Amino acid sequence: MGFDVEAELKALEGFEAEKEQANDKVLELIQARNRAFIEVDINGFKLKVKPTIPKSVIQIEKKLRSSIKEDSEETDEDIGYVQKLVALGLSLVCVDDEFRDPKTWLLVLDKTDDVIGTFTAVMDRIVKTQEDVKNFRKK
Repeated sequence: MGFDVEAELKALEGFEAEKEQANDKVLELIQARNRAFIEVDINGFKLKVKPTIPKSVIQIEKKLRSSIKEDSEETDEDIGYVQKLVALGLSLVCVDDEFRDPKTWLLVLDKTDDVIGTFTAVMDRIVKTQEDVKNFRKK
């Protein structure tokens, strides 16, 4: 008898990571993964971000796409909502503490008048890094 994927998946139902006790090696791996970063050059400023896109940021990207209306004129309320989504997304991918607060990004976005450019640059860099890793593994 072979490996039963469905049975293994069923065994994982109800798993709650918060309640699971991790041993020292597992904790060490989690900490190492959480410290990993790549740098994104934002007009000469090196911003440290996670090398992968978290699930929460993928959800934010979906909301961003659906909230940007192509045929209608955007209101100040629409722009404010997009800015908050962008600020939240950036705070979730940044590594340095001072950039992990969405309010910091709201300030940056307001003072630079850059609603989506920084977010796009960061996401593009993460995706490029993931593609580079995949291409390297194929060689």
